[in-house]
Amino acid sequence: MDKPVIGVCTAHKGGTIPWFFFRLNIFLAGGTPLRITPEKPSAIEAVDGLIVSGGADISAELYAENAATEIIKKSKENSPDKNLFEIIFNSVLGITAYLLRSIFGLKQAPHEAAQRDKLESLLLREAIEHDIPVLGICRGMQMLNVIKGGTLYQEVADVYEDVHHPYTVLPHKRILVKEGSKLQEILKATNVQVNALHHQAVNILGEDLSISATDENDMVEAIEAETGFILGVQWHPEFLISSKQQRNLFKSLVTASKKSIGSH
Repeated sequence: MDKPVIGVCTAHKGGTIPWFFFRLNIFLAGGTPLRITPEKPSAIEAVDGLIVSGGADISAELYAENAATEIIKKSKENSPDKNLFEIIFNSVLGITAYLLRSIFGLKQAPHEAAQRDKLESLLLREAIEHDIPVLGICRGMQMLNVIKGGTLYQEVADVYEDVHHPYTVLPHKRILVKEGSKLQEILKATNVQVNALHHQAVNILGEDLSISATDENDMVEAIEAETGFILGVQWHPEFLISSKQQRNLFKSLVTASKKSIGSH
């Protein structure tokens, strides 16, 4: 059987290193990667599966978000005290993550972000319409939620007060996966360590979507549709390539995409 073509929506500027990781993950999973950018767009008919990757913020105009958001306060008593070593260690990780974020091209110019918004929202809608498997990653998960009528918190720190929010490419964040979810079936676990490179998060959930993972403060970490292969994760599994558990996300997408070969 031919290998399924997996389209990967990335930024054009600064997207080379993330693209390398996606190519490798898809290759290991048995698929053929196809990079899609605003400068090199592709029709949905050219792919058997679709990944929408991370990047710049989605325009708030797409989900008509206003400034009024619920402030979710967590008692500081629930946050473990950190000693000096932990503070220094986390600070170093934060600086490292910032540098890696810049290197990996996760911050694009606003004009390119707007172009990505237009292209990726269209491709996601067409993929869902044609039953093409979808994996949204970070920005991609947020875009999936937005095109289904959901909204986003524009700044996590303004909503989840008194909460430590890790910012690192390393798997230092614990999430809780819903039992019986598609995600739990793929990861084969309900307690998972992931990375975190985002400052926005799902607010109102989109139509026909369900929450399949949250962090320990109830921030949405993954969403999925009840039918078909439509999955979004807030973290970056492409950078956790040494983890078989995380590679299973790409393997599952490729497996589901084999059914799409020649069907559109």
